[in-house]
Amino acid sequence: MKSCKSFVIAFVALVLLLLASAGAVVVIVDPYFHYHKPLEGLFYELNNERSQNDGITKHFDYDAIITGTSMTENFKTSEADRIFDARFIKVPYSGASFKEINDNLKVAFTYNKKLRMVIRSLEPNFIARDKNWMRIDQGNYPTYLYDKNILNDVNYVFNREAFSACAFIVYNSIRTGISGCTDFDRYSNWMKWYTFGKEAFLSYEGEERECFSEPEKQVPLSQKDLQNTIENIAQNVTALAQENPQCTFFYFFPPYSIVFWGGL
Repeated sequence: MKSCKSFVIAFVALVLLLLASAGAVVVIVDPYFHYHKPLEGLFYELNNERSQNDGITKHFDYDAIITGTSMTENFKTSEADRIFDARFIKVPYSGASFKEINDNLKVAFTYNKKLRMVIRSLEPNFIARDKNWMRIDQGNYPTYLYDKNILNDVNYVFNREAFSACAFIVYNSIRTGISGCTDFDRYSNWMKWYTFGKEAFLSYEGEERECFSEPEKQVPLSQKDLQNTIENIAQNVTALAQENPQCTFFYFFPPYSIVFWGGL
């Protein structure tokens, strides 16, 4: 009986030790930059917008920011640096709502008093949404990374994906001898996987080619759409600019494909 009890105690102690070790690795390496910026000597792959952007915004060195939906993912910070004589980061959120992007910008102004320029896309197809609408269809939010509640950090510290990311970071850094992180020109950039232009599009088969027909009826702008637009813009676009007059804001409507407009 005594030996059985000793075995249980030893087993529990071993499990706790392994968990503590795994958690310590996540805290030290910190693949999502929740606690600090990239460690010297390690190379961090930027590949998870929802998990890494908040940490990038809080801990990286910059004085300008590019953000928006996938329509900004192909932007090159190196070009923006040269044009505006600034130090940009790029933190896009694919398919994000106005509120999601604005929430991250508020974090930027909270943690970076040097921020002097914002380049942001405004998606016309999201403009009439409710001001608090979030893209929950994009997957669960790692809200434990966004808030200041240290207790729910257990969701990060003992996260299997985070630990796997740490193992890859350490292994890849040792193997290649490279340190740093993915440059922002390449971060989330999907351009190389697509062919652009009229000829490329016209070679496709599908319902997109059928969208240039007269609509069965014109849909008028409703009072609700108008009210949503006013509230959405006020809360998630103009308020932050008014609160930070020292910063230059470049807001733009992305040049959507003619297919998008044809569908309307």
